[in-house]
Amino acid sequence: MVNKMLYSKSATHSHSVAWFLAALMVLSTSAVLFASNDVNREEFLGDEPVVFRNTNTQQTYDLYLAKQNETVGGQGTITTLAPSSEGQEEASAVDGLEFRSAELITDLYVNGTGASNIARLSIYYQFSGPTGSTATVTFALKAGDSQIVTASKELSDPCSTNPLSGNACSWTVIEVEFGLASDGFTVPQGKQLKIRIDADAQCADGQGGLPSANGCDVKFAFGKVGSGGSYSRLQIMTNALSGSSVRVHSCNGNFGCSWNDEEKLEWAPNHRLEFREMRFSVEVRDAFGRDDIEDVTLVMSTPNEANSVFEIDFDDDMLKLDNNGLVGIYNYTASGLASGEYPVRLEINDVQGHSLLFEHPGLEFLEHDVYLTVPQNQPDVVLYAPGQTSKVNLLIEHTGSASSSLDVVFDIADNLPIEWAEPLWSQASGSYTLTGGGDSAIPELLIEVPEGDLSDAPEYLQIEARVYATNDQGQSEEVAIKTLRIDFEKVDVFAPPRISIYEDQEHQKQIADSTRPEAYDEGLSHYVDAFNGSENFYIDVFNSGFDTDSFKIRVLEQPDDWQYRFYSNVTGAELTEQGIYHLTTDIGSTQLLTVRMEVFPPEDRESLDIGLFSLAFSSTEDSELRTDVAFTVQRTFGILAEVIADSDGVGEGNLLGQVGPVSPNQDVWYNVRISDSSSTSTTETTWRIINPRDLSRNADNNPKYTAWEYSISNDTNDNIVVVSLPADEYVDIRIGVQLNGQVEAGEHIVYTRIIEEGVEEENEPRYFDLPVKVIIKEDVVPGRIEITAKTEASRFSSGEEKNLEFKITNQNNVELDVFILLYQPLGWEGGIRATSNQLGSDFIFVKLSAYESKDFSLEMTAPESLKDSASVAFEFKVTPMNNETPYAEDFEQTFAFQYVTECSGASCLFGELTNPEPQTMVFYVILGVLLLYAARRGRQQPTQHFEAIVQDKKTEELFEEELDEADDSMPEPVVAQADDDDLELLEELDEL
Repeated sequence: MVNKMLYSKSATHSHSVAWFLAALMVLSTSAVLFASNDVNREEFLGDEPVVFRNTNTQQTYDLYLAKQNETVGGQGTITTLAPSSEGQEEASAVDGLEFRSAELITDLYVNGTGASNIARLSIYYQFSGPTGSTATVTFALKAGDSQIVTASKELSDPCSTNPLSGNACSWTVIEVEFGLASDGFTVPQGKQLKIRIDADAQCADGQGGLPSANGCDVKFAFGKVGSGGSYSRLQIMTNALSGSSVRVHSCNGNFGCSWNDEEKLEWAPNHRLEFREMRFSVEVRDAFGRDDIEDVTLVMSTPNEANSVFEIDFDDDMLKLDNNGLVGIYNYTASGLASGEYPVRLEINDVQGHSLLFEHPGLEFLEHDVYLTVPQNQPDVVLYAPGQTSKVNLLIEHTGSASSSLDVVFDIADNLPIEWAEPLWSQASGSYTLTGGGDSAIPELLIEVPEGDLSDAPEYLQIEARVYATNDQGQSEEVAIKTLRIDFEKVDVFAPPRISIYEDQEHQKQIADSTRPEAYDEGLSHYVDAFNGSENFYIDVFNSGFDTDSFKIRVLEQPDDWQYRFYSNVTGAELTEQGIYHLTTDIGSTQLLTVRMEVFPPEDRESLDIGLFSLAFSSTEDSELRTDVAFTVQRTFGILAEVIADSDGVGEGNLLGQVGPVSPNQDVWYNVRISDSSSTSTTETTWRIINPRDLSRNADNNPKYTAWEYSISNDTNDNIVVVSLPADEYVDIRIGVQLNGQVEAGEHIVYTRIIEEGVEEENEPRYFDLPVKVIIKEDVVPGRIEITAKTEASRFSSGEEKNLEFKITNQNNVELDVFILLYQPLGWEGGIRATSNQLGSDFIFVKLSAYESKDFSLEMTAPESLKDSASVAFEFKVTPMNNETPYAEDFEQTFAFQYVTECSGASCLFGELTNPEPQTMVFYVILGVLLLYAARRGRQQPTQHFEAIVQDKKTEELFEEELDEADDSMPEPVVAQADDDDLELLEELDEL
């Protein structure tokens, strides 16, 4: 349904009257009267209050030019408030003069008056200067920085500032008409409406436009001009209140009462109280801001509008600034209202007398309406069992008019199997009569469930109630249909109970729920003050079986020296004991019994302060039908510390005092409230806060906890050691924890102790140990498995067997199964093993805890044939496993280890001959080539010639000297060319 705004002077005004007023206003604005000798006073149309009744209708607004406001800028401001308390302001336009409004709260749609759509500026001015001077003044109307329209005025006949002159200066009104486009213009939300004035003076004495004693000047007056209360102002047509509205909601859980929630327009006059609570949300949007609003009134009238159901005036305390508008809330509980449509209207008056009337769609209070639900003692689930009869009680309430009688016919929608018997209602045909508003009935439904296969049973029952009333013709007609869906759950005749545990009798602080065990941390402490002697816990035992049953309670676990008793919370009687069991009374199907458990802490200071109570609840008909729950108790001594916030924030699944999962290097914090609960104390007590790093129980639990960095601070102190508290007072601190890595994944509990200062240990000082929990997430990263050699490297001899020791380390924060595979050189034989009693193999599995190291060994045997100083490498390929599933390929790592061989004697020589190294093979080739070359030369020359040319060193030197002394003119000797074969041999030798 669309909300509408209607505007007019009254509900009976006609359009002809409105047009007459508009014409009268345009004609009257040009009249100017002079209030005194020094001020020419302008008379504007005397505006009477105008009521807006249409968002498309605009009315006259006078926008006054007032003194400067530094917040909005410019040399002056534009405001809807007449500046009656201000004095006259003056400014020259020669250097430019600008007036600005405040930033608009909503879009402002601006028009002018008359057929030409004129916006009229009436402003007081003075043009001074020598005789014969002239000036041109340009006026601009702007929306933000966008210029909309300009107008110019030519000025002549300047006045003289000389008081003895016959043409003394006075203030005169100049009328400036801005001709707007036919559709006007819009100043956007957040922008300013601006008027810019620029004057260009031409002085007769040639001094230009600069103001001076003998020069020219164009000044404008604003604020309260003169003594008669005249003003400079801009007259426009607009609607500054058009964004205002009212909405109606219900805050009942089935609806929503935020501004953007769906409105509730239908109400039942005789409904339950919570369904008759109405929320009226008012939003007042005046483009010119809060100062433009005079008053706001919300009215709800009777259907005939003769009287008001309520009329509320919103004062300043009821309206607050929100989303650039004023919002207010009025809550009303409807009572004693007859059926019918109730008009709602919002009336807003501004400072200039304009009134906005926002008419909300009427609120319908229904004559014929009912509410269908289940009685308070009926659970929201219907149980059924093979061969049994299920009973359902419903509740139907007449919520409509007190004078209307209704007939309600019940049925189950077609979702029961056809093989089942017809359901039976407590009244024939399932018809029930409600005589008037406020009347109710409890229909009873019986469903016979057959034996055998029930797989086709529905998951829910769809209850349908058809409502009939007698119309004006005396005929019965259907006026409403209501449906109710109830879960339909199969159970055994007897079943395990559902258990819920609470700290308080009002059942507001739940600490355990057997149906949602993940929602509550059984390790979270619940406090028992030793000064009080005991503490009560309230246990709801719900019989989820089909038949009546009683239950046996057994305490499976309890802290040493702690005691307990069980009582019926209904009668106060202690439960009957039967050996190790405590017996409840009979509990009907889908009914519950609240058992009070009183817990007594030990008196001995050496006894455990904290421990777990684990309880088992089993059916007396079948002890196998059992439910277990547990919760932790902690003894206190008049001092208590509780986590009130933590770095996880607030949200579903975020338990206070528990942070995580977080990374091993993340910082976490806990806001803790320390309370002195010793109400009998009359003096202030000093409490020392023991840093978790210095608390022995943390070191006993895990030595790594003492390596973490802890800070204890508040808003004023970064290192708190002690706090002083009067009785029943508290102080808040923050405990910060820097984990520093090397933290195993999983839950970690760290304690902070608050202990009474100045009391010796033998005098048993009061204290409290606060546990906080941090959960570290699994952090498995490639490259975090390390293998290092423990055995010093030594040379391998032929056929030698060595046992090499290695260490493998898991640098991840989770336990890993690691697969190690050996790659060995050809001819070598090796086997790896984790323990001495294992047979060596080329692979092993090693289980490594987080940050754990383990030793393993490699038994390696060298082959019989080895070479001296050869380098031998073998590798370990490591694959981490996740529950027998390998991690991705990039998690695999390879570790190589180098060893050197040695050999000597004939076996080494024989090995080099049979399996030479590359450098040996090169030597063989060179030797072969030389031998081949020598053989070829020997075949070409006689042996004796070879021997003749072999000379000793001295003969060769004498021969060389004789050659040097020979005549240079001797012809060059003829040298025989070497055979081609010899050259090829030499080239091959060079290449080698």
